[in-house]
Amino acid sequence: MRQLITVIVLGLMASKAFALDAVGMVLGKGLNDDLIQSGDIASTEIVGLDLRWHTDWAEYFSWAEVDQTYVNVQFAHWSGSHLGRREDMDVAALTALWRWQHDDGWFADAGVGLTRLTDRVYEEVELASRNQFALDFALGKQLAKQWELSLRYRHYSNGYTKSPNPGLDGAVLLLSYRL
Repeated sequence: MRQLITVIVLGLMASKAFALDAVGMVLGKGLNDDLIQSGDIASTEIVGLDLRWHTDWAEYFSWAEVDQTYVNVQFAHWSGSHLGRREDMDVAALTALWRWQHDDGWFADAGVGLTRLTDRVYEEVELASRNQFALDFALGKQLAKQWELSLRYRHYSNGYTKSPNPGLDGAVLLLSYRL
């Protein structure tokens, strides 16, 4: 609970200090090895903060019919257990985010970027380095003029630039407040 309160306070402070488009609270879970990741981190709970800045880059992606583009910064704390001991890791990511917006308030996001992890080993997953690439895919809905909710799949891996490349997967809910 203390981490959740810290995330909310940091988000409110950041929204006042920077010209943000949106600030959001992240809650989620680690995934098992059914998707990309090799290793089970399903005991993981994820809490975090997303900061988003609108850009004018959508025109460069008109070929993909992108409606909006953003720069997204993710901060998250991952906490789980493995073999009876507590595991903790912090994640910071900087991504470019593309949004396809529908008239009824639904949207789809895709993002790619860079990630820095505080540890190379998390639960049963051993990564080649603490520097990873980030992938972010989401479906969401604008709930009101300033609120939106999205379900996101987040994957961190080295993109086969080093071995091993097991990756880390998380599914998160992001509740964002548009400023």
